[in-house]
Amino acid sequence: MRPGNPQGYGRIYRDETGDLLRIVEQRDLPAGEEAPGEVNSGTYTFEWSLARPLLRELRTDNSQGEYYLTDIVALLRERGQRVGAHLTDDPDEVEGVNTPEQLARLEGIYRARRSG
Repeated sequence: MRPGNPQGYGRIYRDETGDLLRIVEQRDLPAGEEAPGEVNSGTYTFEWSLARPLLRELRTDNSQGEYYLTDIVALLRERGQRVGAHLTDDPDEVEGVNTPEQLARLEGIYRARRSG
């Protein structure tokens, strides 16, 4: 999605043809580099036989010291696999909720859609 405020989301990096290259979490964005406006919603579909072996290759060498499932995108690409990302027309459909304010905002949107 391309939200008005991409703060807090991992960013989608694409090549010159628009193919997905990698996902970089907010806290690991390169300093001084303009970050893409397209962000990761955190919803994935993998071919399990391809993704499962890569779980062992995930590392915690990032700013949060966590395993990032998003790193599987780059690992698949390194192995010549095609990966993709769908850009939704409606960011509200996939926006994350991490605070009471975000929850209230999205509840308002969904209620208005249901009654409208």
